[in-house]
This record gives sequence, C-alpha cells and structure tokens, in this order.
Amino acid sequence: MSQEEAIYQWLDNMSQSVATQDLEKHMALVSPHVRVYGVPGHETIDYDGWRQRRKNEFEHDLLARLSYKVVRIKTQALRRAAFEVEETLSARNGKAVVLNKDIMLELEPDEQWRVVEEKIRDWEVIESAAQETL
Repeated sequence: MSQEEAIYQWLDNMSQSVATQDLEKHMALVSPHVRVYGVPGHETIDYDGWRQRRKNEFEHDLLARLSYKVVRIKTQALRRAAFEVEETLSARNGKAVVLNKDIMLELEPDEQWRVVEEKIRDWEVIESAAQETL
C-alpha cells in the first residue's frame, strides 16, 4: 500500500470508527505517543486526553459524524506521512466544528499507520443548514 493509500485508508477508518462509536477501533488508529497542538484551552492533548474526550462523546452520543476533505499531502518519508486536511466533527445537536489541521502519520513497529501529531491551524463552529432555516 502506498503512503497516499495509507492516508486515505486511515481517514476512512477514523470516520468509520466514529460512525459506529467503536472506541477501541478508533484508538487503535492513534499512537500512544500522540500530541495534538492548538486545541483551545489546552496546551497539548495526549493519548489519554484524546481517549477520554472521544469516550465522553461516544457515551453521551454527542458526535454524529467525522468527515474529511481537501487532503493535501505535504511530505512522505519512509515511515512517516504528513498532510493537511479539513476535518468536520458533526454533533447530534446540529452544530459542527470545522478544523483545518496538519496530521502526521507514522508506520509504527507493528506495521500499523497511526497519528503521532496533529496541529490545528484554525477552526470554526457552524450551524447545520437545517438548523439555520429554523
């Protein structure tokens, strides 16, 4: 599998794990060494913080969908791939958060691609089209 294919497969797996609210499948895509930068109110988020946040969203049925678009591959190395993406987290209440971020995946020793770093460049909260017409 090429790195480009690995990126798109990883994105599809992330979206599917949210759609099915499968926390273990979701976290299997995240490196234990992950760091997320640029989250409002937090200096960084690590693996435990990511897991707790997603667990809360799943347990309280807050997150309806996770989708991606505008993927632009920035760098590819032997075991790493970095890319820019627009990520949309759609909530059950009709709101969505759109994040523009850089993601770095690493092929870990078990030969699985996992996210090791995310940098949120900017974000906005939007209302869904259905909500705006009310």
